[in-house]
Amino acid sequence: MRVESPTSHETDAALERWLLPIIAVFGLAVAFQSLIPPWNFVIDDYYISARYAKMLTSGHGLTYNSMGEMVEGYSNFLWTLLLAVIQLLAGATRDITPIVKFIGAASFLGMILGAAFIAKQRCEEPPELLRAISHPARRILWIVLLATYTPYAYYAVSGMETIFVSLLVAMGVFFWIRRGEPNWITMMFFMLTALARIDGVLIFGLCGLAMLFQWLWLKKKFWAYVKLAAIPTIIYILYQAGRIAYYGELLPNPFYAKISSTGAERLTPYSSFAGFL
Repeated sequence: MRVESPTSHETDAALERWLLPIIAVFGLAVAFQSLIPPWNFVIDDYYISARYAKMLTSGHGLTYNSMGEMVEGYSNFLWTLLLAVIQLLAGATRDITPIVKFIGAASFLGMILGAAFIAKQRCEEPPELLRAISHPARRILWIVLLATYTPYAYYAVSGMETIFVSLLVAMGVFFWIRRGEPNWITMMFFMLTALARIDGVLIFGLCGLAMLFQWLWLKKKFWAYVKLAAIPTIIYILYQAGRIAYYGELLPNPFYAKISSTGAERLTPYSSFAGFL
């Protein structure tokens, strides 16, 4: 067991009390400035989700065209639904791209604040590795690296759900660390992650595996975890059942578009689901 000197402890406390908030503000400023150059950058996939959102608000449902086959051409249901709400509030003829960019930018800045809050969390008896990376100076470095990471800034204003999903994951992690164990808030954030992006189900599933591990090895209460997972899991199952009934396909169309269709994959297309994720 390592014994820390009073001087070291006082230095760490000073770093946390003053320097961490200052760096958080600095990170927000740097992140805000980094959003300016790519402001006109848009990823073309955004327009697919925007099209589905506009069709939904026009009364045609979640479809790309008003006539023809129902095809699920998006893989970010919650984000598409959010775009539909924005389109509905803004008006049918208004271009919502600037508003969507603003939400992405706000998510990016939220990630900076989230990193600052996560950095302030402490475990009562952290393992050696966690103790090493949780030193105040290193946690400050996390914020600086995140704020100066250029691809994050580009994706924030690209119109895509990437940074919004990152914020959902960060919020789930924050409440997990803060309470020291899985909780219903964490489960809800991870469930929203699964709704916002098809591969978000991996985060949701990993949370379930972590709860299973804590029950088996740490002897946590089984039924307490079942109650925590019940409502988010039921919501997700109902969503999947609804989309399969609506489109008649187990997986969205982007899955088929992003894998090759030769050989065994033609016979067993779902075998490549893991590779798609």
